[in-house]
Amino acid sequence: MLFLGLGTGLGSALITDHVIMPMELAHLPYKKGKTFEDFVGRRGIARLGKQKWRHAVDDVVTRLKAALAARPDEIMLGGSASSLSASSVRNFRKYDLPFIQQAAALCRTAGVFSHLHICGKSARLVPIIANETDVDVMEPLEEPPGGDVDLAEVKRRYGRRLCLKGNINTFGFMLNATPVQVEEKAKRLIDDCAAGGGFILSTGDQCGRDTPDANLFKLVEVAQTYGRRSR
Repeated sequence: MLFLGLGTGLGSALITDHVIMPMELAHLPYKKGKTFEDFVGRRGIARLGKQKWRHAVDDVVTRLKAALAARPDEIMLGGSASSLSASSVRNFRKYDLPFIQQAAALCRTAGVFSHLHICGKSARLVPIIANETDVDVMEPLEEPPGGDVDLAEVKRRYGRRLCLKGNINTFGFMLNATPVQVEEKAKRLIDDCAAGGGFILSTGDQCGRDTPDANLFKLVEVAQTYGRRSR
């Protein structure tokens, strides 16, 4: 899977054979002595203005076509720039949605899964993604307090259209809960969202450094045991 994330900068990684390989594509030379990140990250918006920044993003889409020619399993799109914790639906439609639509359509044509990451608040973006794009998977659909998503309700409304990944809180629950509590919550999510497929049990964004190993192992254990029985 190739990960490309637009946010503060340009995040990139390649996942192959269950190994994550950071790529740091953002720091490669792009043009005029500057890097990709200088053009399509937050610095790019500030320096270029939004119209020229969108042209730079369009060029990145062109380069995405070349990546698709290599036949990856999946392309990861999105990033913190799309989050309603930091932006608005109006800005999302104006600046983020055109790129997501174009990139997801390219993935659909190439027969490659598109996987969209929007952290923080995203409940009002789910219907837009489900009804107006070709995105296949959406994550992490964060629950409160970091987000605002009721995953069971999203499954009921959009589970036939989108594969859902999420959404256990990391900075509060995974950090402070007991393994028993993690097991109970994970099973409840599986009960709510696994019917008919199209659900990936996961956390709502990355877990912090001090998250107890026992909680992480318990989440994996539930996915491998209870999750299999629920299919």
